[in-house]
Amino acid sequence: MLLFHGKRAPRTLLERWSQAHVDWIANLSWDNPALKRSMEALLQLYRHLDGQYKALTAEIEALAETEKYRERAALLTQIPGMGIYTAMSILIELQNVERFRKAEQLASYLGLTPSQRSSGESIRMGRITRCGNPRLRTRFVESSWTLIRYDPTVRATYERIKHQTGSAKKAIIAIARRLALRVRRVLLDQKVYHYGNGTLPEFAKDKSRAIRKLVLRRAQTA
Repeated sequence: MLLFHGKRAPRTLLERWSQAHVDWIANLSWDNPALKRSMEALLQLYRHLDGQYKALTAEIEALAETEKYRERAALLTQIPGMGIYTAMSILIELQNVERFRKAEQLASYLGLTPSQRSSGESIRMGRITRCGNPRLRTRFVESSWTLIRYDPTVRATYERIKHQTGSAKKAIIAIARRLALRVRRVLLDQKVYHYGNGTLPEFAKDKSRAIRKLVLRRAQTA
């Protein structure tokens, strides 16, 4: 609506939906009262949804600090690409990871298992089935894009698959499947994710320190 009517935010706002940006929109002048009312309605809807978003994210953060999830959430958030919301999505959706007795069962649950096409004695592996949990599958794929930036071994695997298949999409799906199986192992063994060189990069160290501080602060105020 703003662009259609030629309303462009000052460069100082950097096109970001900060509070200053919202205030700028609220104080815009409109020649037509109907346009002014329409914008007020849109802003009211935005503020309502923003308030709901903040309230729900606060509840997720509080849930992550409960005894049931605290340790496992801390383990998962040390993996590059997995913030507290992705970690909680995994933990809530999977619950007890031990119910997946084999790694392939988890891959199948996520829909990250290649489909098969048989013809006589030949078997061809096709695209992933997509029959599993779409919410978690999306989370693992999104996390994989960050993971390949920080884990050199995973990056090398991604590049190799990309070169072999000629497809970045197929390569990142393969990494997402590997990441899901690593997450299963982390939760089963209760051990920190290890990188190709066996050490934690600064990215993970910073996240680990931040999680510990958050947990300690909440414990002191409880």
